Amino acid sequence: MEQLDRVLETFHHVNRALPKTVLGREELIALGGLLTQISAALLTLTDLLGAPAHHYDRTRLLRADTDATPAERLPAATSLLRDCRDGFLTAYTSARAFHADLRRCLRTGAHRGNNRW
Repeated sequence: MEQLDRVLETFHHVNRALPKTVLGREELIALGGLLTQISAALLTLTDLLGAPAHHYDRTRLLRADTDATPAERLPAATSLLRDCRDGFLTAYTSARAFHADLRRCLRTGAHRGNNRW
């Protein structure tokens, strides 16, 4: 958990600095690659949380109030986690396309005359 806290703190520093920074092509491409890696890591994290979430749901069901209506029950952790994973998969797919497009522009010279974005 401490490592994740340090990662989040680093992201906060980067997020505060980016609006004030003019990025070159290489920097933008590197950040696009990093965005892809982050999205992939979030996908992996949600996959790793699947078994604990399933166990949590089972435990909660055993202790659940049998008189509660379905509307009164909280959403299952596994369902919420699946929603997160679906969102991260969309983000990962978009990040890969973004990164590939930036790299293609660099190779084809579509950026001619503009070294800063």
